[in-house]
Order: sequence, then structure tokens, then C-alpha cells
Amino acid sequence: MSAVRDLSDTSGLALWLISSTGELALGAAVVSDPPYARTLDDLRPVLADEGVQGAKLPYRIYRDVRSRGDETVLRESSLRYDVTVTLPGALGEEFVKTAGHYHTRSPAGPTYPEVYEVLNGRAAFVLQRVDDPEGSEPEVQEVWVAVCVAGEKIVIPPDCGHASVNLGEEPLAVANLVSRGSENHYSSFREARGGAYYLMEDGFTSLGWRLEANPRYAKLPRPTILCGSRWEPFLNNLGPVYAHFLEDPRAFTFLNKPAGRERQMFDLWRLRHDEREGQAK
Repeated sequence: MSAVRDLSDTSGLALWLISSTGELALGAAVVSDPPYARTLDDLRPVLADEGVQGAKLPYRIYRDVRSRGDETVLRESSLRYDVTVTLPGALGEEFVKTAGHYHTRSPAGPTYPEVYEVLNGRAAFVLQRVDDPEGSEPEVQEVWVAVCVAGEKIVIPPDCGHASVNLGEEPLAVANLVSRGSENHYSSFREARGGAYYLMEDGFTSLGWRLEANPRYAKLPRPTILCGSRWEPFLNNLGPVYAHFLEDPRAFTFLNKPAGRERQMFDLWRLRHDEREGQAK
């Protein structure tokens, strides 16, 4: 594994990933808010095994990453581009993951959606649609697990809690584009000790991992496992999300105004008949 990975092709920005530490190096014209790290103690409330030992800094977050020349268009579009780097490995049997969260509601009602893009590594995005994302014990109605590699991207629909999991052997770098009006709510995940399903190491399966239901949820639907991007028709450019945004900022209006487009976003995830063999058994 190279000590430094050039992420400019997948991100559209001058970014380098320091593989040994999971830190980002930014080009001279690229800036971000001061990065911060989630510690193992921060993650304990959402882990399958609360007492596990492992990496002290499982992941780092670089918020509002941008080229200095793009600050005006990002601000006028009320959007923010972030990068999260999650280290490889496991905490006990569970793959290293982010804490998981829900978004706040947009002015018209549904919670804010989000676009995720893998810049390096192999990710599993775990989504759970709930009846009330602001409730203390929301009922999970649908669950999806999307496995993606560098260059692939997904749209997170409204009313979905979500977390990303590092399934690979190198740092996972994931970018997101989201409304500046959106805030992350973590309390429901903490109260339930994580999401609806844990992703556990399992060398006896062809995938190398298995899903383990979180017993703190009273009732869970069967999860659906998918591979690759889930973004059409919301994105129409196969290149980096950041470059696509600069080319056509209006294409991302749905991130600020999702009302009326919820069904289209959920249709990205609900399987057609010919896709159903991808469902978890």
C-alpha cells in the first residue's frame, strides 16, 4: 500500500491521503475547517461490544473542504463538501465505522438528503428508513446496505439514518455534499447502541462479512444488500461530485429542497424484480 494516495482524480480537488495515519494533506489552494477526530470512547455507545479495545482514533472529519476560488458558489448554493477518513480494521468482530446519524428536517418537511462519494477504499453504507427520524425510538421500516468502491456514489434519501463502514484493508475516504442547513442528530443511534444491523467480520462467508441484527430494536425488516452507485437521475456526470457541482450547481438544488422528490430518491433503493437476488437471506 502506497504511503500517500493522490485523491485528485476521485475528488476533483488537490487532496492526498496519508495511508499510515488516515490524515489528509490539502493542496495550497484547498482549505477546510480545522479537522477533528472521533475517538474510540466516542464510538463506544454505538458498538456491538462496548468494552472492546482498538484504534484510539477510528476516524477523522474534514468539514467544508473547498478550493478558495469556489467559496462564493458553495456559500450561495448553501452546500458544504466534507471528507471523512475511517481507518481499516475491526473493533472486536465489528468493522470500524462512523457513529451514524439522522438529519434535521428541511423547511418543507422531509429531512435533508445527502450525496456520498467514495474517494479511496471500500465502503458499506448502511441506511435505515424510519417512521420518525426525530423520535427517541424510531421504528425501522426499510434497511439497505450499499457496498461501494472509489468513484462510486449514492444519494441518501430523507428520513434515513446512515453510517459508513470500512470493509477494506486501507483507509476509507468518503466525501459528502450536504445542505448547510442540515445538522446531524446522533442521540437515537446512541440510545439504541448503534444502527439496526452491525457489520461483523466473517471469514466463512463469500463476502467476508455478515450482518448481525441489533437486539435493541424491537422489530427489524430484512436488509437488502446492493453494490455500486445509486444516484440517477439526480447526478448526470460520472466524474467527481465536486467537479459536477461546479459545472452545474443547480443540479444539487434537491439537497436544500427535497420536498416532492422523496419518491424518486427512495426508488433508487427499492429493488426491481430482476434485482431481488441481491437481498440478504
